[in-house]
Amino acid sequence: MFPLALRASRILLPFSYGCRGCCARGFVVLAVLCGGLLILFGGVTDRLIPLYAVGAFLAFTLSQSGMVVHWRKKRGPHWLKSALVNGLGALVTGITVIVVLVAKFVEGAWITLLFIPLTIAFFIAVRRHYHSVRMLTSCRVPSARQASSSLPLW
Repeated sequence: MFPLALRASRILLPFSYGCRGCCARGFVVLAVLCGGLLILFGGVTDRLIPLYAVGAFLAFTLSQSGMVVHWRKKRGPHWLKSALVNGLGALVTGITVIVVLVAKFVEGAWITLLFIPLTIAFFIAVRRHYHSVRMLTSCRVPSARQASSSLPLW
């Protein structure tokens, strides 16, 4: 469950999931979610393999794609070779994700198609909330030092 590993300092999760709270609360949330999946799938762990396959290969695809972007920005020596290797990796793992989704859709892979957009929507909602709170609570009045420097001395 990678989302719980993100730190609240990135403003994607509520602040209660910050540095120390992430471990304690994150483990509890992870245990509850895993228990829910086991109940949903009737305790047959073999039926959870499509979820794992989609999640793992999607993570590989995203990391390989991220490396392509990295190499394009860095443009150091041999960047093109590295970008091509990572691009090939992203292509192969992306095709694998699609194949597993199509082949195992009715066996439970549909849950990842539901869960991932919901997780992203949750992250966006948290970020928007914190942004709106920051805008509402920010100080719009200049500080005393700024105000005194702009006033005439006479």
